[in-house]
Amino acid sequence: MKKNVIKNSARGFTLIELLVVIGLFSLGVWTAAEAFGNSEKKALDATNQIISLNLKNARNSSSTGVGNIDHHVTIYSDGISIDGSSQKILFPSSISVTVSPSNDILFKRPSGIPVSPAMITITHTSSGKTKTITVNSLGVVSSPN
Repeated sequence: MKKNVIKNSARGFTLIELLVVIGLFSLGVWTAAEAFGNSEKKALDATNQIISLNLKNARNSSSTGVGNIDHHVTIYSDGISIDGSSQKILFPSSISVTVSPSNDILFKRPSGIPVSPAMITITHTSSGKTKTITVNSLGVVSSPN
């Protein structure tokens, strides 16, 4: 007669297996958080560079007499337009831009001096991080942060 032998086998995971899985999961979360943080900085830096370069180009074009006209840059919350062009360079969707006192920055020919100084604030909408660009009364474009 055969006896029914009940095997005493444990089911489940060992402590080592659980620690390995938790470690891998933590590494994945950390990597994703780093990537997201870098994307915020990249979006702010890219927008800062687009605006700064276009302002400097408009100033240089005015001071050197390119086209024999005053050059201006119009900055919207979602993009930038140069010399009244109907084409607008768009900023990343996570970016919002404000300009004071006016969103139209005009550089007079032949001096390259702006009609009025301006302050441009670039904000990452989800994190609230900001960068600031200033155009002083002599037309110098700077971004200290």
